[in-house]
Amino acid sequence: MYIITFVRSQRSSVENLWTKRVKVDGVMQTVPSKRTGRGMQWRARFVDDQGREVTKAFGRKVDAQAWIDEQTAARITGTYVDPKSGKVTFASYYRQWSPDQVWVPSTREAMDLAANSVTFGTWRSLTSNPATSKPG
Repeated sequence: MYIITFVRSQRSSVENLWTKRVKVDGVMQTVPSKRTGRGMQWRARFVDDQGREVTKAFGRKVDAQAWIDEQTAARITGTYVDPKSGKVTFASYYRQWSPDQVWVPSTREAMDLAANSVTFGTWRSLTSNPATSKPG
C-alpha cells in the first residue's frame, strides 16, 4: 500500500482580484474579472511551514506587499505565529483540559458547574488573548 502525501512548497504572492488573464486568439490578455469594483482589490497569500495557505485582502497593492514582507521576515527569523493558533474558546479549552485534572468527584462537579455558568455577555467566543478578541 502506498501513501501519497503532498507537500506544498513555501511561496508567496500578491494578486489583483479585479483582473484575470485569458487567452484570446492565441494571445494572453488581461481583462476585468467578475469581482471588478467590488471588495478589496489585492490578495496577499503565502504557504506557511505546515503547508497551509494564509491569505489577507487589501485595498492597495503596497499594503499587501508590505504584509507579505512582514510575514516572510517573521518566518525567516522564527518569530512567525499562526494567526489561528490563539483562537481557542474557553469552553473548548476547558473540555480538553478538565479530563486531565486529578479531582475528587465533588471538585469536578463544582468546576463543571462554575465553567458552565460563565457568561461573557456579547463575547461569544472568548479567546485565550482577550486583548485581541472582538465582540461577536
